[in-house]
Amino acid sequence: MNILKHTDQNIGGVNALNIAYAEYFSWFSVDLLTLQVTYELLTGHQWYYMYGSPDTISIEENEEDTQAGVKYSYQIKLSVPKDSQYITKTLFSIAEKGTIIKAMNKNGVVRVYGTPDFPCRLLTKTKWPGSVDEFNGYDLVFSCELPHPAGYDDSRTTPFLPPDEQPAPPE
Repeated sequence: MNILKHTDQNIGGVNALNIAYAEYFSWFSVDLLTLQVTYELLTGHQWYYMYGSPDTISIEENEEDTQAGVKYSYQIKLSVPKDSQYITKTLFSIAEKGTIIKAMNKNGVVRVYGTPDFPCRLLTKTKWPGSVDEFNGYDLVFSCELPHPAGYDDSRTTPFLPPDEQPAPPE
């Protein structure tokens, strides 16, 4: 289920999210004082990589007062390049299920969007360009609403890049 950088010409750096289905967790907790997220994935399940074209990943947050308390809404947007049967099948599968997303900002801070009880949902839009030099692929929007701010994960248990793109360890 990994969506990796395609192997054709793609100028720019690597931007990635980690994604897991909400049903993959045996337990999941957010400490409401520290917003630290702790969790355990069910045996045989993992976080997957979600590649986005350089500089297309953005996260919008909205805070709204309601009668039940403050509601935090998030939209995670990115563009996944290259239309293909594999990517279409994978995105269709993701759209059918709730997801939890980990995103790392350029300062190395990891935020967790969604929980098993309040998962993110995916909306997809295919872009077919009118000319060769335009973007070809998918504009994605993941949306979730939480009763608390998105949590933080400093466990560093999952690398944000696929194994073949990991930097070599220092010698």
